[in-house]
Amino acid sequence: MAFAPIPQNPGDIIKAQDWNEAMTEVVRLETAKLNLTGGAVNGSLTVSGSLGVGSATAPNRPLTVRGTGGTYLNVIANNGSHEVLLGADN
Repeated sequence: MAFAPIPQNPGDIIKAQDWNEAMTEVVRLETAKLNLTGGAVNGSLTVSGSLGVGSATAPNRPLTVRGTGGTYLNVIANNGSHEVLLGADN
């Protein structure tokens, strides 16, 4: 259920129920959010638009992987029995 805030005025008393609902929403948001640094995404991830990896530069294709010379994109399937390695040496 989405949290519906009720505007308060300075000096108003905060009811326990309002406080508890706000704290429940804070905990829910902490659990539901996607961290911007570190961590893993469990389950499917859908990106609407382009995805860039390795650089703050905007991606110029649906998937852009940037790095220094010797950077590789490794695609592994079937627990390593099939592998595609793409890269650019120095």
